Amino acid sequence: MQLQTGEWIAIAAAFAAWVAAWQAFRSSRVARSAYVLALKQDQRLQPSLEVYIVDAYIRRRTKPSRRLYVFQIRISNKSSAGNGLKDLQLVVHCSRDHGPSSDIFISHKLELGEQLHLSASDLLKVPSPINAHTVIGGLALFEVHEEVLGGSKVEAYTLKLIDTYGNETDRETILLQERNDESLE
Repeated sequence: MQLQTGEWIAIAAAFAAWVAAWQAFRSSRVARSAYVLALKQDQRLQPSLEVYIVDAYIRRRTKPSRRLYVFQIRISNKSSAGNGLKDLQLVVHCSRDHGPSSDIFISHKLELGEQLHLSASDLLKVPSPINAHTVIGGLALFEVHEEVLGGSKVEAYTLKLIDTYGNETDRETILLQERNDESLE
């Protein structure tokens, strides 16, 4: 039984179609892998700051009556893109006996370092650049006068970082140790 020319053409066309289908399948797998890699690379380029609280405490002052909040923090930029610390705030979540809860926003103050006799190199400077895959750290200082908190029950504290791109990173802590140092009054 001998195949005629038309049959040979049909067999060759079927074989070519099978080879094309195999190539299309392999190409789709390669394209899917490339897409996953592109997504991972895009995620690495997205700005992303993480904050770690090493230590946190309160120092009470009497003249004038106020609380100084001290946070020793580390901020890491896990992104492949440069970023920066634009603003640093402490949010004090408090409530009163008969009333709604409220939040008090306090900005980081470098000037408080002198009152605590701290070295300027220990303080976290804001704004501050953070290169890709690097970590910066230091002390963040916040001050609240007692009149502002008078009669309030503090429920929690949130440290809020705002990066160069306007993204916010929060880290909440519920309890802070109170440290007294009378020599600094």
